[in-house]
Amino acid sequence: MRLSELGEFGLLRELEQRGLAHGIGDDAAVFHEGIVVTQDTLVEGVHFRLEWTSWRDLGYKAAAVNLSDLAAMGASPAGLLVALN
Repeated sequence: MRLSELGEFGLLRELEQRGLAHGIGDDAAVFHEGIVVTQDTLVEGVHFRLEWTSWRDLGYKAAAVNLSDLAAMGASPAGLLVALN
């Protein structure tokens, strides 16, 4: 099955059935293995404007919004994936 067929909520249900210990209703998802995952996408025109924001500041903001979610869950980061749109 394709992700486009599942949709966002179908994907969340699938993840829960495959070992998600705590759903994404919180700041992040917690898997049984102790892995905590979060990802907030920053959207141009909503969260930032390129004409007002340097790439350095944008990278900082993208990291900060996701790292704060991990901190809220009591997790320590091991890696970072940034999504911009």
